[in-house]
Amino acid sequence: MIPESCQAVISLLAEMHKASSQGRQEDQMPLRLISGMLRSSGNDAMLIMDSGMVNQFVLVTKQAILDIEAPPRCDESRLQQHIQIFSNIASEKYDRGDVKSDGRVWITSDDVAKWKRVH
Repeated sequence: MIPESCQAVISLLAEMHKASSQGRQEDQMPLRLISGMLRSSGNDAMLIMDSGMVNQFVLVTKQAILDIEAPPRCDESRLQQHIQIFSNIASEKYDRGDVKSDGRVWITSDDVAKWKRVH
């Protein structure tokens, strides 16, 4: 359960993203990684990325981390080893406007599978 104060921040970020993405131009900077960490629950990871206007929060699902490399492992080391890949996926999704209603970009195992097919 997400506290109400966090929900308000997430809603504000979603509105800011909507406003900024409406005026986006083709030559706008991609997202840049600020920081990333596995959440204490171990169920997912959070990346904080700079959009040039606001910080963009990115959720990386546990399954995405497990699927990025064999053997499957979901820990801080695996996240940090592949953080640039997750950052690139997040930036591409953000540029396409693929942002969830909570204001975050979500990276799932499907995104990892698509990335693997291209790379």
